[in-house]
Amino acid sequence: MGAGRRVCRTRPPSRRFAGPHRWPSYDAAVSISGELQRARQLALAAKEEAAKELLLSLGPEIERQDRDDLALEVFAQLGEIYLNRTAYDGTQECVRRIEDCLAKYSKNSSGSEVEHMIAHYSLRAHFLRVGLAAAAHRRIGAYSKGMRQRLGLAQALIGAPDILFLDEPTTGLDPGLRRGFYEILGQLRDRGVTVLLSSHALSELQGNVDRVLVLNRGSLIADGSLSALRDLAHLPVRISVRAAHSLAELGPDWQKLGEGCAARLCEFGDKLTVLKTLLPQLDPADTLEIDEPSLDDLYAHFLGEEAGQ
Repeated sequence: MGAGRRVCRTRPPSRRFAGPHRWPSYDAAVSISGELQRARQLALAAKEEAAKELLLSLGPEIERQDRDDLALEVFAQLGEIYLNRTAYDGTQECVRRIEDCLAKYSKNSSGSEVEHMIAHYSLRAHFLRVGLAAAAHRRIGAYSKGMRQRLGLAQALIGAPDILFLDEPTTGLDPGLRRGFYEILGQLRDRGVTVLLSSHALSELQGNVDRVLVLNRGSLIADGSLSALRDLAHLPVRISVRAAHSLAELGPDWQKLGEGCAARLCEFGDKLTVLKTLLPQLDPADTLEIDEPSLDDLYAHFLGEEAGQ
Protein backbone atom coordinates (compact mmCIF):
# COMPACT_ATOMS: atom_id res chain seq x y z
CA MET A 1 0.00 0.00 0.00
CA GLY A 2 2.86 2.37 0.75
CA ALA A 3 4.15 2.18 -2.85
CA GLY A 4 7.71 2.56 -1.65
CA ARG A 5 7.15 5.68 0.45
CA ARG A 6 6.49 6.00 4.14
CA VAL A 7 3.93 8.74 4.66
CA CYS A 8 3.25 8.17 8.34
CA ARG A 9 4.98 6.42 11.19
CA THR A 10 3.75 4.27 14.02
CA ARG A 11 5.63 5.64 16.99
CA PRO A 12 3.53 6.11 20.14
CA PRO A 13 1.40 9.26 19.66
CA SER A 14 3.09 11.01 22.56
CA ARG A 15 5.29 9.99 25.43
CA ARG A 16 2.71 11.65 27.63
CA PHE A 17 0.19 8.97 26.65
CA ALA A 18 2.31 5.96 25.83
CA GLY A 19 4.46 6.51 28.92
CA PRO A 20 8.17 5.71 29.11
CA HIS A 21 8.01 2.84 26.65
CA ARG A 22 10.23 0.11 25.25
CA TRP A 23 8.87 -1.60 22.19
CA PRO A 24 7.66 -5.05 23.25
CA SER A 25 9.12 -7.93 21.32
CA TYR A 26 7.12 -8.96 18.25
CA ASP A 27 7.14 -12.24 16.37
CA ALA A 28 7.18 -11.29 12.68
CA ALA A 29 5.81 -14.72 11.80
CA VAL A 30 2.50 -13.75 13.41
CA SER A 31 0.04 -12.03 11.07
CA ILE A 32 -0.14 -8.27 11.75
CA SER A 33 -3.76 -8.26 10.59
CA GLY A 34 -4.51 -11.04 13.07
CA GLU A 35 -2.83 -9.10 15.86
CA LEU A 36 -4.83 -6.00 15.00
CA GLN A 37 -7.99 -8.09 15.31
CA ARG A 38 -6.77 -9.45 18.65
CA ALA A 39 -6.11 -5.91 19.88
CA ARG A 40 -9.69 -5.00 18.94
CA GLN A 41 -11.00 -7.98 20.92
CA LEU A 42 -8.88 -7.04 23.95
CA ALA A 43 -10.24 -3.50 23.89
CA LEU A 44 -13.82 -4.77 23.63
CA ALA A 45 -13.13 -7.01 26.64
CA ALA A 46 -12.09 -3.90 28.63
CA LYS A 47 -8.42 -4.95 28.54
CA GLU A 48 -7.38 -1.63 27.08
CA GLU A 49 -3.87 -1.53 28.53
CA ALA A 50 -3.07 -4.91 26.95
CA ALA A 51 -4.59 -3.74 23.67
CA LYS A 52 -2.51 -0.57 23.72
CA GLU A 53 0.72 -2.49 24.40
CA LEU A 54 -0.06 -4.92 21.58
CA LEU A 55 -0.74 -2.10 19.12
CA LEU A 56 2.47 -0.32 20.04
CA SER A 57 4.43 -3.56 19.66
CA LEU A 58 3.39 -3.77 16.02
CA GLY A 59 5.07 -0.46 15.19
CA PRO A 60 8.55 -1.58 14.14
CA GLU A 61 7.31 -4.37 11.88
CA ILE A 62 4.72 -2.11 10.22
CA GLU A 63 7.45 0.47 9.61
CA ARG A 64 9.73 -2.22 8.19
CA GLN A 65 7.00 -3.35 5.80
CA ASP A 66 6.09 0.28 4.99
CA ARG A 67 2.35 -0.52 5.33
CA ASP A 68 0.42 2.69 5.76
CA ASP A 69 -2.92 0.87 5.72
CA LEU A 70 -1.86 -1.06 8.83
CA ALA A 71 -0.43 2.08 10.45
CA LEU A 72 -3.78 3.82 9.95
CA GLU A 73 -5.55 0.95 11.73
CA VAL A 74 -3.11 1.20 14.65
CA PHE A 75 -3.77 4.93 15.02
CA ALA A 76 -7.53 4.43 14.73
CA GLN A 77 -7.59 1.79 17.46
CA LEU A 78 -5.23 3.74 19.72
CA GLY A 79 -7.42 6.79 19.27
CA GLU A 80 -10.45 4.80 20.44
CA ILE A 81 -8.57 3.56 23.50
CA TYR A 82 -7.47 7.07 24.46
CA LEU A 83 -11.01 8.32 23.87
CA ASN A 84 -12.50 5.68 26.16
CA ARG A 85 -9.96 6.66 28.81
CA THR A 86 -10.85 10.36 28.31
CA ALA A 87 -7.23 11.03 27.30
CA TYR A 88 -8.53 13.43 24.67
CA ASP A 89 -5.11 14.87 23.79
CA GLY A 90 -4.04 11.36 22.80
CA THR A 91 -7.14 10.96 20.65
CA GLN A 92 -6.47 14.30 18.93
CA GLU A 93 -2.88 13.27 18.21
CA CYS A 94 -4.06 10.00 16.64
CA VAL A 95 -6.57 11.92 14.51
CA ARG A 96 -3.80 14.26 13.39
CA ARG A 97 -1.59 11.29 12.39
CA ILE A 98 -4.45 9.71 10.43
CA GLU A 99 -5.28 12.94 8.61
CA ASP A 100 -1.63 13.71 7.83
CA CYS A 101 -1.26 10.28 6.27
CA LEU A 102 -4.48 10.47 4.27
CA ALA A 103 -3.72 13.99 3.02
CA LYS A 104 -0.70 12.71 1.12
CA TYR A 105 -2.69 9.90 -0.47
CA SER A 106 -5.62 12.16 -1.38
CA LYS A 107 -3.39 14.04 -3.84
CA ASN A 108 -2.97 10.82 -5.81
CA SER A 109 -5.94 8.61 -4.96
CA SER A 110 -6.17 6.59 -8.17
CA GLY A 111 -7.29 3.02 -7.60
CA SER A 112 -10.34 1.71 -5.77
CA GLU A 113 -8.25 0.22 -2.94
CA VAL A 114 -6.67 3.57 -2.06
CA GLU A 115 -10.01 5.36 -2.39
CA HIS A 116 -11.61 2.86 -0.03
CA MET A 117 -8.78 3.34 2.48
CA ILE A 118 -9.20 7.14 2.36
CA ALA A 119 -12.99 6.92 2.79
CA HIS A 120 -12.81 4.35 5.60
CA TYR A 121 -10.20 6.10 7.75
CA SER A 122 -11.60 9.56 7.08
CA LEU A 123 -14.82 8.30 8.61
CA ARG A 124 -12.97 6.71 11.55
CA ALA A 125 -11.16 10.01 12.16
CA HIS A 126 -14.44 11.94 12.10
CA PHE A 127 -15.98 9.50 14.56
CA LEU A 128 -13.00 9.95 16.86
CA ARG A 129 -13.37 13.71 16.66
CA VAL A 130 -16.92 13.66 17.93
CA GLY A 131 -16.56 10.86 20.45
CA LEU A 132 -18.29 8.16 18.44
CA ALA A 133 -15.53 5.60 18.13
CA ALA A 134 -16.89 3.36 20.87
CA ALA A 135 -20.24 3.11 19.08
CA ALA A 136 -19.13 3.20 15.45
CA HIS A 137 -20.02 -0.47 14.81
CA ARG A 138 -23.39 -0.48 16.57
CA ARG A 139 -26.71 -0.27 14.74
CA ILE A 140 -27.92 3.32 14.52
CA GLY A 141 -31.25 2.29 16.03
CA ALA A 142 -29.40 1.48 19.27
CA TYR A 143 -27.81 4.93 19.56
CA SER A 144 -28.87 7.33 22.27
CA LYS A 145 -30.05 10.81 21.31
CA GLY A 146 -26.58 12.20 22.04
CA MET A 147 -25.01 9.48 19.89
CA ARG A 148 -27.34 10.38 17.03
CA GLN A 149 -26.29 14.03 17.33
CA ARG A 150 -22.61 13.05 17.12
CA LEU A 151 -23.28 10.78 14.16
CA GLY A 152 -25.05 13.63 12.37
CA LEU A 153 -22.02 15.88 12.86
CA ALA A 154 -19.67 13.15 11.63
CA GLN A 155 -21.80 12.66 8.51
CA ALA A 156 -21.87 16.42 7.88
CA LEU A 157 -18.08 16.64 8.06
CA ILE A 158 -17.35 13.76 5.70
CA GLY A 159 -17.81 15.76 2.50
CA ALA A 160 -15.50 18.62 3.62
CA PRO A 161 -18.30 21.16 2.96
CA ASP A 162 -17.80 24.88 2.30
CA ILE A 163 -21.09 25.66 4.09
CA LEU A 164 -22.40 23.65 7.03
CA PHE A 165 -25.97 23.88 8.40
CA LEU A 166 -26.49 22.55 11.95
CA ASP A 167 -29.79 22.49 13.86
CA GLU A 168 -29.56 22.18 17.68
CA PRO A 169 -26.29 20.19 17.30
CA THR A 170 -25.31 20.02 20.99
CA THR A 171 -28.56 18.52 22.30
CA GLY A 172 -27.69 15.42 24.32
CA LEU A 173 -23.94 16.10 24.45
CA ASP A 174 -22.16 16.10 27.80
CA PRO A 175 -20.05 19.18 28.71
CA GLY A 176 -16.77 17.65 27.54
CA LEU A 177 -18.11 16.68 24.12
CA ARG A 178 -19.91 20.02 23.82
CA ARG A 179 -16.58 21.78 24.33
CA GLY A 180 -14.98 19.50 21.75
CA PHE A 181 -17.80 20.27 19.32
CA TYR A 182 -17.09 24.01 19.47
CA GLU A 183 -13.37 23.33 19.05
CA ILE A 184 -14.21 21.50 15.83
CA LEU A 185 -16.32 24.45 14.67
CA GLY A 186 -13.40 26.77 15.39
CA GLN A 187 -11.12 24.62 13.25
CA LEU A 188 -13.67 24.62 10.44
CA ARG A 189 -13.95 28.41 10.65
CA ASP A 190 -10.17 28.72 10.46
CA ARG A 191 -10.29 26.68 7.24
CA GLY A 192 -12.80 29.11 5.73
CA VAL A 193 -15.93 26.99 6.25
CA THR A 194 -19.15 28.94 6.83
CA VAL A 195 -21.16 27.39 9.68
CA LEU A 196 -24.84 28.29 10.15
CA LEU A 197 -26.00 27.06 13.55
CA SER A 198 -29.58 27.14 14.83
CA SER A 199 -29.85 26.77 18.61
CA HIS A 200 -31.87 27.77 21.67
CA ALA A 201 -28.87 27.05 23.95
CA LEU A 202 -27.84 30.69 23.70
CA SER A 203 -25.48 30.83 26.68
CA GLU A 204 -23.07 28.34 25.10
CA LEU A 205 -22.96 30.30 21.84
CA GLN A 206 -21.31 33.33 23.46
CA GLY A 207 -17.65 33.39 22.54
CA ASN A 208 -18.19 30.73 19.87
CA VAL A 209 -19.92 32.71 17.12
CA ASP A 210 -18.89 35.68 14.98
CA ARG A 211 -22.37 36.81 14.02
CA VAL A 212 -25.85 36.39 15.49
CA LEU A 213 -29.18 36.44 13.67
CA VAL A 214 -32.32 36.66 15.81
CA LEU A 215 -35.43 35.27 14.14
CA ASN A 216 -39.06 35.43 15.21
CA ARG A 217 -41.65 33.43 13.27
CA GLY A 218 -39.39 33.32 10.25
CA SER A 219 -38.63 37.06 10.22
CA LEU A 220 -35.18 38.51 10.86
CA ILE A 221 -35.39 41.05 13.70
CA ALA A 222 -31.71 41.54 14.62
CA ASP A 223 -28.39 40.81 12.94
CA GLY A 224 -24.79 41.52 13.94
CA SER A 225 -21.90 40.62 16.21
CA LEU A 226 -22.57 40.24 19.94
CA SER A 227 -21.02 43.66 20.54
CA ALA A 228 -23.14 45.24 17.80
CA LEU A 229 -26.32 43.72 19.23
CA ARG A 230 -25.47 45.11 22.67
CA ASP A 231 -25.03 48.57 21.17
CA LEU A 232 -28.33 48.20 19.35
CA ALA A 233 -30.31 46.98 22.37
CA HIS A 234 -29.14 49.66 24.83
CA LEU A 235 -29.53 47.22 27.72
CA PRO A 236 -27.75 48.25 30.93
CA VAL A 237 -24.43 46.89 32.15
CA ARG A 238 -24.14 45.91 35.82
CA ILE A 239 -20.88 46.88 37.55
CA SER A 240 -20.24 45.56 41.06
CA VAL A 241 -17.28 45.96 43.38
CA ARG A 242 -16.17 44.24 46.56
CA ALA A 243 -13.42 46.11 48.38
CA ALA A 244 -11.45 45.17 51.48
CA HIS A 245 -11.88 48.72 52.79
CA SER A 246 -14.71 51.20 52.99
CA LEU A 247 -15.43 52.91 49.70
CA ALA A 248 -15.78 56.67 49.46
CA GLU A 249 -19.08 58.15 48.36
CA LEU A 250 -19.60 56.81 44.86
CA GLY A 251 -22.68 58.81 43.96
CA PRO A 252 -26.43 58.29 43.91
CA ASP A 253 -26.34 55.75 41.08
CA TRP A 254 -24.53 53.22 43.27
CA GLN A 255 -26.37 50.84 45.59
CA LYS A 256 -24.49 49.74 48.70
CA LEU A 257 -24.77 46.00 49.33
CA GLY A 258 -22.79 45.85 52.57
CA GLU A 259 -19.46 46.95 53.93
CA GLY A 260 -17.15 47.58 50.98
CA CYS A 261 -19.68 46.25 48.45
CA ALA A 262 -21.64 48.26 45.90
CA ALA A 263 -23.24 47.89 42.47
CA ARG A 264 -24.81 50.03 39.79
CA LEU A 265 -26.29 49.90 36.33
CA CYS A 266 -25.11 52.02 33.44
CA GLU A 267 -25.61 52.32 29.72
CA PHE A 268 -23.37 50.10 27.62
CA GLY A 269 -21.62 53.15 26.12
CA ASP A 270 -21.00 54.71 29.57
CA LYS A 271 -19.10 51.73 30.95
CA LEU A 272 -15.60 53.18 30.52
CA THR A 273 -16.59 56.51 32.06
CA VAL A 274 -17.90 54.76 35.18
CA LEU A 275 -14.78 52.63 35.46
CA LYS A 276 -12.46 55.65 35.19
CA THR A 277 -14.20 57.14 38.22
CA LEU A 278 -14.16 53.89 40.19
CA LEU A 279 -10.72 52.42 39.54
CA PRO A 280 -8.65 55.03 41.47
CA GLN A 281 -10.47 54.01 44.66
CA LEU A 282 -9.67 50.28 44.32
CA ASP A 283 -6.71 48.29 45.59
CA PRO A 284 -5.17 45.35 43.67
CA ALA A 285 -6.85 42.88 46.06
CA ASP A 286 -10.34 44.26 45.45
CA THR A 287 -12.82 42.48 43.18
CA LEU A 288 -14.51 44.15 40.22
CA GLU A 289 -17.19 42.41 38.14
CA ILE A 290 -18.74 43.65 34.89
CA ASP A 291 -21.87 41.83 33.74
CA GLU A 292 -22.75 42.75 30.17
CA PRO A 293 -26.08 41.72 28.60
CA SER A 294 -25.97 38.04 27.72
CA LEU A 295 -27.23 36.54 24.49
CA ASP A 296 -30.29 35.32 26.45
CA ASP A 297 -30.94 38.91 27.57
CA LEU A 298 -30.59 40.22 24.03
CA TYR A 299 -32.86 37.54 22.59
CA ALA A 300 -35.58 38.31 25.16
CA HIS A 301 -35.18 42.04 24.51
CA PHE A 302 -35.53 41.83 20.73
CA LEU A 303 -38.47 39.42 20.91
CA GLY A 304 -40.18 41.68 23.45
CA GLU A 305 -39.53 44.70 21.27
CA GLU A 306 -41.00 42.85 18.28
CA ALA A 307 -44.09 41.86 20.24
CA GLY A 308 -44.66 45.48 21.30
CA GLN A 309 -44.77 46.75 17.72
